[in-house]
Amino acid sequence: MPSPRGWLATAFLALTAFVGCDGCQAPRPPPAPAAPRTVTSPIAGELGESLALTIEADRLLLAGKLDKENRYASAVVVGARLGEQSKRCSGVLVDRRAVLTAAHCLCAPQSASLMDASNCAQRAAVSTILYTPVPGLEDEASSSSALYLGVVHPHPAFRVLLNDHGEVVSSVADLAMIHLESPVEEAISPVLMARTEAQPPETLIIAGQAYDEIYDRYDQNRRFSRNTATRPPVAGDSRILVRQPSGHLYKGDSGGPCLREDSGHSLLVGVSSRNLGRGAACTSIHGYQAWVRSELRHTAEGQVP
Repeated sequence: MPSPRGWLATAFLALTAFVGCDGCQAPRPPPAPAAPRTVTSPIAGELGESLALTIEADRLLLAGKLDKENRYASAVVVGARLGEQSKRCSGVLVDRRAVLTAAHCLCAPQSASLMDASNCAQRAAVSTILYTPVPGLEDEASSSSALYLGVVHPHPAFRVLLNDHGEVVSSVADLAMIHLESPVEEAISPVLMARTEAQPPETLIIAGQAYDEIYDRYDQNRRFSRNTATRPPVAGDSRILVRQPSGHLYKGDSGGPCLREDSGHSLLVGVSSRNLGRGAACTSIHGYQAWVRSELRHTAEGQVP
């Protein structure tokens, strides 16, 4: 039987091959703490003064806190290929054989202003992550992973309109279910759906991988941050608008869970659409729970093609 390190490398190499992610690497042992270095912000010239961000080398500290205690292990990595294009996002486990994510993560736009369910990936790869903390290192942990394949079912009503400035005009049913061929490991529990809609100024946890806009690359770790709901869904727009933590420069966790913390439990109120258009938001699942339950019944009855 292969060692845990050998299995971890094999799983991530398989996911990399599936989604065609040239920049992905197999996980390495945690590096030794590095000395801080300074990165100059590209907007320094516009301000006419030196504006710098001090960060630690190869450490993505602004994306949120590393989930080394596995509180949000239901947040997974999602990858797919659509033609020659690689898609990479986050997702959330809602059943041991079903992952909910954002449809815009797995569907190609029809134009610069329109996205819908007419051209989506048929299959996707899902990778789970479980951490073991490293004593003495706050933002480091060793990890193990497992890879699963599944069939993609976007919500049939998925439709997003953008204006000429890349801003979301309307977003409806930005959801897709991935039905897995085999159940995930028992160490990871699916998240339960909340019964009520998120309301301002409620605090929501958003978890998933992150895209670093400074370095132009993905963080391969699962992180979480606390966000404040500022607007509930309205007619023609099923998004919950949120205010991100100060200095948050990451948005690759689209498809990852937006969670309400209730008496020590995490309840799903939506999935992140943080890297769609401009601004930060979660697609509410409150109005789509009947569709989610219908998809889960298909999974349980083995009716997924």
